[in-house]
Amino acid sequence: MFAGSGRSATSPSLDPKGPAVIDLREPRADASSTGGDVATELRQHRRIRLAGLVALVVLNALDVLTTYRALEAGATEANPVGAFFIDTGLLPWAKLAVLVFLGVKTLRAEPKLATTSALWFVVGVYAMAIVSNTLSLRHLGVL
Repeated sequence: MFAGSGRSATSPSLDPKGPAVIDLREPRADASSTGGDVATELRQHRRIRLAGLVALVVLNALDVLTTYRALEAGATEANPVGAFFIDTGLLPWAKLAVLVFLGVKTLRAEPKLATTSALWFVVGVYAMAIVSNTLSLRHLGVL
């Protein structure tokens, strides 16, 4: 509850005297921000995390494919760490190892807003890497 307001922290404030407030804290056993039960909320949060992991797997595969295609067309890898893994042939295996580790940790851990947000931030970073690779391929005349 907000001090002296009589309103719950889990529901938005529609009081015209103050700003709307939405509680983004983790679900508690005594209340749910969606009005449903906590178990349902946790299942939904886990589905969102699983979708993020699936997106990361797909985007990593596309990153490997577009990177190798750009290298075949004459591009160079600007990232020294990426260049090392490409030169040694370990890039797909390193990405796979990181994804397996991340997947196990994410699926076993209790869902939290911060880690789910970080996961989707990384999805966005990989999406931009695919855009960058695609633009490079277009510039090289491959697309």
